[in-house]
Amino acid sequence: RTCNKICSKKFLIQRLPILSWIVNYNLEMLLCDTIAGVTTALTVIPQGIGYAPLAGLPLQYGLYGSIVPGFVYCILGTTR
Repeated sequence: RTCNKICSKKFLIQRLPILSWIVNYNLEMLLCDTIAGVTTALTVIPQGIGYAPLAGLPLQYGLYGSIVPGFVYCILGTTR
């Protein structure tokens, strides 16, 4: 019974929202998302590296501080 509950379509869509919209995702959307991601990375990464020395930290902390939030949002942002 528990296996049927966990393997149900509704349960999977609640846990992995990507499953509900991936069927409508197309190449044009992929291109737009790629451009948005590259643009954001080209803005945020140098900014993080630049602010690290101002805070008295090594440059790699600025790099980590600019990359990690994107991964956190990808993991936690889609579950809300």
